[in-house]
Amino acid sequence: GELQPQVIVMDCALPGISGLQATRKILEKSPDACILMLSMHPEETLVRQALEAGARGYILKNAMDLDLGAAVRKVAAG
Repeated sequence: GELQPQVIVMDCALPGISGLQATRKILEKSPDACILMLSMHPEETLVRQALEAGARGYILKNAMDLDLGAAVRKVAAG
């Protein structure tokens, strides 16, 4: 069967397609998917674009307190 992940951790910098484009495509097919955007860039513009694309959260790869598990649980909980 087809996978229906509850939370998707999306890298902003995907080869060939941007994470923002991929986010939009996934949400077209699975509007209930929770997408957590992972990026190296803290720019407010990127954060806003990610959220406008439908991401439910945005986390920096180089955050010193990067707790991906906690971030995924938060996004899953809304």
